[in-house]
Amino acid sequence: RWGTREADASGGAWGEPAFTSCTEVFASTLDYIWYGGGRAAAAGPYTDMGGGREEGQGSNGLVLTGLLELPGLSHATQDRGLPSESYPSDHLTLLARFRLNNAP
Repeated sequence: RWGTREADASGGAWGEPAFTSCTEVFASTLDYIWYGGGRAAAAGPYTDMGGGREEGQGSNGLVLTGLLELPGLSHATQDRGLPSESYPSDHLTLLARFRLNNAP
């Protein structure tokens, strides 16, 4: 499901996530998806971006159309950090959806 909501103080869809890996004593951002497009708001469980230059279109014609929303730290640490039953890796999954914009 790709939804829409405003970005929050933790960085939202743009900027560095609060964390991508955590244990009982450690939480940090170790994983990234690099993209040089425009900016847009966060959403959940996926971020839905528009299609214009101000809404996620890079100069290469690649348009960011969505991002997987990451869980909050309190949710990810319910079972004393990662990995857990809900998150089977010690790193969270990062997922982005793009489309090619062939317009000149």
